[in-house]
Amino acid sequence: MNYLHWFIPFACLIAFFIWYFGKTFINFFPLKTKIQKKAAWSTLAIFSTITILFRTPVTGFLIYFTFFHLIYDFLLFCTNHLKKEKKFLRKLNLHEILIISLALLITCYGIINTQNPVITTYTVHTEKKITTPIKIGFISDIHLGTPYINHQLETLKTIINNQNYDVFILGGDILDEWSTPKDHENLLTILSNIKTKYGLYYIEGNHDPLTTESKTFYEKANVTILEDEAILINNQFYLIGRKDRINKDAQSLSTLTKELNEEYPIILLEHRPTIKSELENSIIDISLSGHTHGGQIWPANYFLEYGHYQYKNKDAIVSSGYGEWGVPIRTAHHSEIITVWLQN
Repeated sequence: MNYLHWFIPFACLIAFFIWYFGKTFINFFPLKTKIQKKAAWSTLAIFSTITILFRTPVTGFLIYFTFFHLIYDFLLFCTNHLKKEKKFLRKLNLHEILIISLALLITCYGIINTQNPVITTYTVHTEKKITTPIKIGFISDIHLGTPYINHQLETLKTIINNQNYDVFILGGDILDEWSTPKDHENLLTILSNIKTKYGLYYIEGNHDPLTTESKTFYEKANVTILEDEAILINNQFYLIGRKDRINKDAQSLSTLTKELNEEYPIILLEHRPTIKSELENSIIDISLSGHTHGGQIWPANYFLEYGHYQYKNKDAIVSSGYGEWGVPIRTAHHSEIITVWLQN
């Protein structure tokens, strides 16, 4: 997969931070000579580029500093009676102190939040006959290679083994473009020591599409790969693993389910949230997905899917993921492992 398409948005983001952050602080610390100004802009350009490309928490601070400053500037622009206040505030630098403090506090919260994963539990009732309640574990979006996440792999193994899941699903974007061979070795060790009743299952994500190499990797860890196929678990329920939509040859739900026995619960595993209309018109009972990170960076969470949705008699569950991507902080929702109890 070619990740060069990330260059343009990253370049635009860097340029925006340099311009906005720079103009604000150069006004905050007035520079008199051209040499001083050029040196300041050059320093900011290097600082912003390193901060973003190396995915440091400082990126979070830049995001929130810019976000709150944009709100402040917008209010000044729209409200005429704030013109005098603008002059007064700039003289005392009160608004900068408030904005910097808010940005720092939220960034610190985001760092702490991403390092303290939780278990989010959902109970789904089915009219289909099952002999005992089924306990399903689901995790997505680890993005192994992101700062902090390596330290949480041992915690992940402990949590999963303590939960005694019937099945555990790796819901895509477990690895990504920044994962190193050492990251792969660490994950292989962790996965090989996870214990469940009926095994571990994997579906691909948009950052870790299946390759011959990755298939071999998961097979070594005794993880069953589901690639546009269905499997009947212990004559009790189906798991359907769907290819990521980036694949043009990904099969439709009607094709994947046409030979399944509808007397059993049918659980769809799909990295990106299943399209509502497609789910409603299928025989799927439950859809499990991730991809959205629950928004990850507030207030993006108001615009992306997360949680438990019910469409007619269908249940869709979207996880916020275990790790993070791009910025190593999480200020919207928690890093999580999903537990689904399927029962009558």
